[in-house]
Amino acid sequence: WVCSFLLGWAGKVALAKEGFSRHRSRALDYWIRVPEAEEARKRTPIVFVHGIGVGLVMYLKLVQALLENDCPVVCIELPFVSSKLGASTVPSISEQVASVEALCIRWGFDKAMFVGHSYGSVMLSWMALHLPERVAGLAFIDPVVIMLNLKNVLYNFLYKDDGEGGIADIIGSELGVNIALRRNFWWYRNILWASDLQKHSLPTVVCLSEKDEIGPARAVEKHIAQHAEAQLAAAQAPSVVESWMMDGASHGGFLFDPSLLQALSARISSHYAQIVQKQSSAVAAGVGASRGLASYRRLRRSKSQERMDALLEKGIA
Repeated sequence: WVCSFLLGWAGKVALAKEGFSRHRSRALDYWIRVPEAEEARKRTPIVFVHGIGVGLVMYLKLVQALLENDCPVVCIELPFVSSKLGASTVPSISEQVASVEALCIRWGFDKAMFVGHSYGSVMLSWMALHLPERVAGLAFIDPVVIMLNLKNVLYNFLYKDDGEGGIADIIGSELGVNIALRRNFWWYRNILWASDLQKHSLPTVVCLSEKDEIGPARAVEKHIAQHAEAQLAAAQAPSVVESWMMDGASHGGFLFDPSLLQALSARISSHYAQIVQKQSSAVAAGVGASRGLASYRRLRRSKSQERMDALLEKGIA
């Protein structure tokens, strides 16, 4: 807990140096950085949700990479999975989703792209299921919510004993983490299927680690591929979900491997650019449709006026 406190303090200092400020939205604390340029302020924001460990300090390099997209960036804190003393209260699903909704309203965000690692993918699942109108797109990293019907996630993290006694074993035995997972983690309320994302047309990239010790990476990859095949076979809209495998990577390996982090950041940035382009096209199409409708209304008014003039002429005659 002492180490967690010191690391948490270091993380706060680092985020402040990057221009972030800390705020509260109902049940959640978060950090936000809004660009100075007016055009950048209007860009689709990125909301990042961290995983189990010691909080945002582990993700500073990834956060810095997200800032390169020149858009508002929000980092949500989950103290109950950050090994913090006394942080054992886990807000309900509705409380956490409402907190994100309030955050968006406060800062004038219509929609955001959500990025979540490991346990952070749970928040992304809730947003997709319960508040999809606020979601512009999703980027999952080592997700624990897809194929959660399999035993891998909770068994591998809480019960499997590999005899190594590493940092994962220490964090996994922390009080707050155990309360969050053993008393507040219901698989049937957190599970997410590709069809759920397709239903709401949410552009999604699922970044997987080939040697993930916790999540069933290959099963997730297969599920996404089968969904795409089913969409194609049924002559329906193309799948909005795609997978991207990090070869040779372990769960959270990008946190300690600069080359993996660079590749992952590039993939997320590419996904973000596609989302922004899609939104811009939608806006342009909406403007075009509005202009077309206005022209059509003017034409109708003109023809109506012609008919009225003709009737008046006949009346006068």
